[in-house]
Amino acid sequence: MKAEIDKSHLFDLVGEDADVVKPIVVDFGVTSIKLVAEMLDASKGKSFGEIKKKNLHQIKGSSGTLGMTSLYEMCIDLESKESLTHRELELLKECVRESVELVISSISG
Repeated sequence: MKAEIDKSHLFDLVGEDADVVKPIVVDFGVTSIKLVAEMLDASKGKSFGEIKKKNLHQIKGSSGTLGMTSLYEMCIDLESKESLTHRELELLKECVRESVELVISSISG
């Protein structure tokens, strides 16, 4: 999946100042990778459904706020599934990374 962002949405929210935007986006990336790792760890357990719901909701909300459209849409798709494969979670992690990199490169000039 190729990451896509809505720069106008992001800039409307936080402005175009890279010094302001970059730490927010980096923090989102670090937190989201941890949330995906938590889902990977819990994927075989009984509490996976609750963890999946909570973590995907958090990633979806923040990615939508930051204008990370492809990541947001991926979260919507994954939320609708009863269970997730290891591959789907790895793709989610990759989409987080790509989205963060795309935002940072777009604000870095």
